[in-house]
Amino acid sequence: MLKKQYTYPDRSHRQGKEQEQYIYLDIETTGLSRDRTILYLIGCGYYEQHRLHILQWFNDDGVSEEQILQELQDFLSSKNGILFTFNGEGFDLPYLKRHYELHALPCCLDDYPSYDLYKTLKPFQPLFPLSHGRQKDWEKFLGVSREDSFHGGQLISIYKEYLRTKKEELLSLLLLHNEEDILGMTDLYPLTSYGQLLSEKLTFARVSFASLDETPDQGYLTIHGCLPEKVPKSLCLRVPLSLQNETGKTPSDVSLEQNVYPFQLHVEEAQVRLTLPVFDDMLYYFYPDYRNYFFLPKEDRAVHKSIGCYVDQQYRQKATPQNCYIRKEGLFLPLPLKQKYKGIQVLPSAYQDRLTLYHFHHKERYAYVDVRQLFEEEHSPLLLYFSDWIKTLLIEGCRQHT
Repeated sequence: MLKKQYTYPDRSHRQGKEQEQYIYLDIETTGLSRDRTILYLIGCGYYEQHRLHILQWFNDDGVSEEQILQELQDFLSSKNGILFTFNGEGFDLPYLKRHYELHALPCCLDDYPSYDLYKTLKPFQPLFPLSHGRQKDWEKFLGVSREDSFHGGQLISIYKEYLRTKKEELLSLLLLHNEEDILGMTDLYPLTSYGQLLSEKLTFARVSFASLDETPDQGYLTIHGCLPEKVPKSLCLRVPLSLQNETGKTPSDVSLEQNVYPFQLHVEEAQVRLTLPVFDDMLYYFYPDYRNYFFLPKEDRAVHKSIGCYVDQQYRQKATPQNCYIRKEGLFLPLPLKQKYKGIQVLPSAYQDRLTLYHFHHKERYAYVDVRQLFEEEHSPLLLYFSDWIKTLLIEGCRQHT
């Protein structure tokens, strides 16, 4: 077994103290199979005394796999932190656990929480100019340069050649690739901030009204928010969404081109702007238990039978699902629809019972919420609403780019 150690004083606190909680882990193997391949290199990066350190354990004779696994175990047993990987939950960690099992060695990997940057970035991949979603693609996106020019598959033959010849230049290539994978993960750390858009870490700042040139007669409302950390590159999405219901009508029967409204999401540094259509109109709240209501045609509203029984029979009739409503004038915003896509979940049902939902028409796909209730009431689920629309636009943006 060969052990290497490096220290990088120029990489101290690149991303602040938050980055010090991570242990950057990367492995190199002779293939993807967990049962028919060899683990030949393990690399770990960690911060200590404000400096980045990298340790490598190399299976230099083809039979030292058990020894390098034990070295990793001993190292991790002396550390506290979160395992930071790129596709580690899909490959590195299951591979390591299997090989600890094959060698009948104790394994502490399950004792550590893990953060897989690949899983965080996967939903965002279609939104950026990437050829693929590999680590090197994201490094190129951020302008990170590498000396290493090989991918893992190409290094298998180089490792086998090294075992045969023991040439130093081949060893250097193998170690360099693993080293730069770990350095690359530290460089990609700022990309973790995009994951904040899928969490509930947003804070509300303010709200403003806006207009768009292509729909001058339609009002828009912009919700301004903040992220805990800055994103490395801005993200701008313009997503046309149809609010058309099953009858073919749009809100207020406005006929926009193709019955769609532009929704916008702009993320720059730590600032988030979400622009949604707002409707100044009269909407209806439909009571769900229409059999317990009377409809009053002259007043164009429904009342409960406990009250309606006192109304003269000629001025009342049994309510139907279509007319069991009360009307309300005001400003309304659409509620996002429930959906799930590549790990992004929009679930308005988690909070919609805290809101009064209005509709333009009976059995409409979209429900609408009163702007005042959303922004002025003390226990309003504003941040959940804000987050769900961000997720919706990310989902629709990904669908448009795939």
